[in-house]
Amino acid sequence: MKNYKKLSEDMRNLFINHAAQNPGFHLSSSLGLVETSIALLNVINNENVKILFDIGHQRYPFLVVEHYMRTGELKIPDKEIQHDIFLHPTFAGLSTALAAGAAVSTNNKVFALIGDGAFTSGEIYEGLNLLGELDANIAIVHNQNNMSIRENVGVFKDSDILKSFVNCFGFNFLEVSDGHNIKNLINAFRIALESKKKVFINIKTIKGKGYFPSENNPLEFHQPFMGFNVQSGEFYKPEGMILQFFECYVLFEKFLYNLLEKDNNVYLVFPSTPPFQSLIKQYPERVIDTGITEQLYL
Repeated sequence: MKNYKKLSEDMRNLFINHAAQNPGFHLSSSLGLVETSIALLNVINNENVKILFDIGHQRYPFLVVEHYMRTGELKIPDKEIQHDIFLHPTFAGLSTALAAGAAVSTNNKVFALIGDGAFTSGEIYEGLNLLGELDANIAIVHNQNNMSIRENVGVFKDSDILKSFVNCFGFNFLEVSDGHNIKNLINAFRIALESKKKVFINIKTIKGKGYFPSENNPLEFHQPFMGFNVQSGEFYKPEGMILQFFECYVLFEKFLYNLLEKDNNVYLVFPSTPPFQSLIKQYPERVIDTGITEQLYL
């Protein structure tokens, strides 16, 4: 895999064309992690190195790279990568606890890739608290794209605050300021792989990288439920159940707007998936995104 630039471009074209024809594919996240997947799978060299994906949809670029390394074919395969601990996990926030168990109970080196807002989840901090007392062979890779489904929330968007926080749990903190520079990513991952101590790598990426419509609107292209024109990025008209969903969506949004308009004591709270962007803009103090924090939300 010498020609990283071409592989990156080919992977992005694969994801864009796949998403355009297969509504429901997580596009923006996949585009943002192309270089990370190439770099990490270049560094991992044995089956005793395992990866946890938190959130699980971040695995798609890794599936493609692993399949390409084995076969020379560039496609989205059905088979999971050999380093992936779990099959099709869709969890968010469980990675540090799972990584602690996997690292302590086996001889595996564990990489936990945390991104797309999962670091807002309280269970992440519970796992870090446990890891602080363990001599665990673990590396956490934090995909800091400042996004969940929409813009991320909380103080850990600030790298200095994040560094101070993770240092409290005994992690050596590394940062890759350009998370699309494969050479720098490889260097950081090698340090983590060879380290006998816990390592936290903060990589700064752009969600939707390499496709202007997705970079410009990563929310709409996070998981597009309609096909779209690849050249223009324009979505096709919805049909069937998707059309019914959007019709209900408009009615529900209007209902919520009327509630907020009539009563200043009405608040809307969402756990990281607030769909009504216009309401958030109109009532930023009363439409609250808590992050991936279902317990806090309730």
